[in-house]
Amino acid sequence: MRRLQEVARKFTTASALDVAMNRIVVAAIGPVTAQAVEEAGWPVGVMPQDSFHLKPMIAALGKRLAGEGGHTPLT
Repeated sequence: MRRLQEVARKFTTASALDVAMNRIVVAAIGPVTAQAVEEAGWPVGVMPQDSFHLKPMIAALGKRLAGEGGHTPLT
């Protein structure tokens, strides 16, 4: 996340990046990634609840996009 923000600042598009990241569904593969996203100031839209691998993340994302739930933001 930090590198993405650095590049956006370099090209003076940081505010556009923030707008975009707040409009899309951000999927995090686990709590470490979710924390980095949230520390960057963006919401985590979906994260698997108990198995932090690609397949459970894709399943959680599918459920979220189908309107069947999603991720509760970290506190």
